[in-house]
Amino acid sequence: MRRVERWIPVNRADNLTKKMNRVAKIAQSRDVPFNFQISEPSAEIISEEEYQRMKEDALNQLTYQFGVSSMEALDRENPEVMRGIQNYQNKLYGWKKVWIPSENEQGWEEAWRRIGSNMVMYYGDLADSDWEVIGVLNPMFESAFTSEVMPHFTLNLMPGIDSEEEVSEEVAEVIPHEINSFCEHCQTTRNRKELILVRNKKTNDFKRVGSSCLMAYTSIDPKMVVSIYETMNATNPYENSGGMIITSKSVRELHDFMTLATQYFDSVGSYVRGQGRMLFGSISLMSDEGDYYLVNANYPSNEDVLFIRERFAPFLRDGRLTFTSNDVLDYVGKKRISPPTEDIENRVVEMISYVLNMDGRSSFDRNLKAIAQSGFVSSKTAGYAASIYTVYLRAIESGKFQSMFYPPPPVEEEEVNRGRHLGEVGERITFEAQLIRKQERDGFYGPTTMLVFQTIDGSEVIWWSSSSKRMPRVGEIGTVVGTVKKHGEFKGKNTTTISRAKLIDWD
Repeated sequence: MRRVERWIPVNRADNLTKKMNRVAKIAQSRDVPFNFQISEPSAEIISEEEYQRMKEDALNQLTYQFGVSSMEALDRENPEVMRGIQNYQNKLYGWKKVWIPSENEQGWEEAWRRIGSNMVMYYGDLADSDWEVIGVLNPMFESAFTSEVMPHFTLNLMPGIDSEEEVSEEVAEVIPHEINSFCEHCQTTRNRKELILVRNKKTNDFKRVGSSCLMAYTSIDPKMVVSIYETMNATNPYENSGGMIITSKSVRELHDFMTLATQYFDSVGSYVRGQGRMLFGSISLMSDEGDYYLVNANYPSNEDVLFIRERFAPFLRDGRLTFTSNDVLDYVGKKRISPPTEDIENRVVEMISYVLNMDGRSSFDRNLKAIAQSGFVSSKTAGYAASIYTVYLRAIESGKFQSMFYPPPPVEEEEVNRGRHLGEVGERITFEAQLIRKQERDGFYGPTTMLVFQTIDGSEVIWWSSSSKRMPRVGEIGTVVGTVKKHGEFKGKNTTTISRAKLIDWD
């Protein structure tokens, strides 16, 4: 069994898992050993010094491998050199420069962060003959191999192969520097997007064959496994511009995002629609006076730094620039928010826990649940994620959160208070009660709220209200006047349904 371990970015985990499952299904049907594990996404943060040391080690390894002193001296027309450069880029893939507040929150520190998962793959012999697949040849610049001799191409070795130095050296000796689309199996030359390199395990002979001839040498299409390898080792599509980006452009951790959203919504007094992307691109900063503010995450840019160094020179401390003074925050366009308290921390945990345990009956609920299960937010899902705040508040008001996490203890059948029916049908009644449940639904005439009251003797009264007036909160007590509509029973309790109700003297 070969073992392959790779780090993969969080935005590629889902597609890679689907691809892996397809390969596993094919492998199982053909009795080929194959399995994989992908860990939960996590964020890694390293210092600027650690990143530069890692980069220097990777560069030294690359230049030493090809006997040169710098990357500029590399022969980029050599396929092996291009593969070495790709491996160098892969080692740095996923790391993004971030600026984070220092520990004393009085300045900024450079760091590097990547968010992703660790993937481990095991697979056995893919061949049902004496041949094994070594790798896939792809043209470097053209879209396909042609009959013309081509000097520029790359070799993507099978997972696990590149860890065996003798195989790599052997392959480098066998492959000429210039090839065309000729298939050594069917002896034909035509346009081919790729060529497969196979080796005889007994004679150590190599062949280059077209993809349509590949199944003559294997029991499972190795291109699927190679495609996984290429996905895991794709070169970094993002150029490092050197800009000062405080947060990742692709994703943010859900817990941190909801903490910021809760601070913001608490400060304005309610949930505000359409603020998801704004929050996704923001961070919180504490001023010198101890107040917290919402600031654009792309601040400070290089231009901001130059501007502030000229205009706010007094805020330089020990050679470091402080961005938390009120004058600087005014320049950025600050929004004051609530401080990050222990209560907010507890509520954020409750919010995410509630969403994770929802039934997910509607597409909206399923989207929220998928975000909670992933643990991350993107710019596209930020609007959904921000609405977790109001979903949680409604769950508290309706009693759903209480019933989900703090259900009442079971009681014996004889201890259940069944209550009684109030009044006669058509009779106008008045009673004092406590609101114990509240649930909103979309009715034919618009939003409808079901309110369930409980009297002192344990009887339950139901009122379906379409009123736009403010309804009492769960737990409040007051007087209700209404007309008895019907008597019924629900979960062993006698219920009375009323209409045309009025609420008097509620808390």
